[in-house]
Amino acid sequence: MDNNPYPVTITGVNLSSIAGNGSEYLLDAGLWTACRDSREVMKKKWKERTKIYVHNPDPTRRDLTPQMVGVICEGDKTYGFTVNPRTDLICLQIPEDAVYNDFDSRSKLPFWNDSWYGWRGPMNVAFEYDSSWAFDPKKETIDDLRKRPGPRACFLNLMIDSIADFEGIEDGTADYPFILVDRSIRKKPGCKRRYYDDEAFHAQGRTFEGVWNERDLIQESSTSSMNAVEFLDMLEAIPGTWGFYGFDDEAGREVRKNDDLWEWIDVEIKEFVSVFVCEATEPQVQGV
Repeated sequence: MDNNPYPVTITGVNLSSIAGNGSEYLLDAGLWTACRDSREVMKKKWKERTKIYVHNPDPTRRDLTPQMVGVICEGDKTYGFTVNPRTDLICLQIPEDAVYNDFDSRSKLPFWNDSWYGWRGPMNVAFEYDSSWAFDPKKETIDDLRKRPGPRACFLNLMIDSIADFEGIEDGTADYPFILVDRSIRKKPGCKRRYYDDEAFHAQGRTFEGVWNERDLIQESSTSSMNAVEFLDMLEAIPGTWGFYGFDDEAGREVRKNDDLWEWIDVEIKEFVSVFVCEATEPQVQGV
């Protein structure tokens, strides 16, 4: 998904080649496989953008704005595509049998430790929420869920990794690095966004926007036993789980040098995760 309703990745290309396709960026996959010349053009453009991050460990927001061409390696094949990691929504499709319960395996996910992001870390990483994520906290612990294969465990582990690093973010604010896309619920028409910097993402003629709680939803639209908002509320209610070891904001430099004085600081999950749904006036279509 991207937050530009009319994305243009590389100019001078016949867009009819992707008419009706679910992904605007498959255009770039076509360019990558078309011929050696087009592939070299993509490589050159990607290297030009990469220089900013290789030689600038603290890129500004302006540095991160232009679109970039990236390359993903899968086995002995490589694929190129255009993406803006600061504004596009990167939806991870995690296989049900995939295991990401250790940091090394999670760090190999696309974009996770990529130099494109600079010191701020990944932005707008999405998972498609499914009703199978529902659980009973009286019968299953978070540790149990994290050890299992599939997208739910991967989401929980990545979120806990980000929260653990939260104290290192200099301005003390989270950047909503994770988004749960829930197709089983709809946003109320005219529901106002809660923050001035809330973003909307566009895919296949649909607009996905964030919701904060049940009041933002059309109740009769739910087709799931537990939707993504309820899932986050359930996680939030588990005490002593979401936070990091650090210092109070007013702690002095000498105090911060003493690891023995670190304390557990609770955080709200919704500082790190946002739920995105379609507007009620828009059709629900499978596929992003």
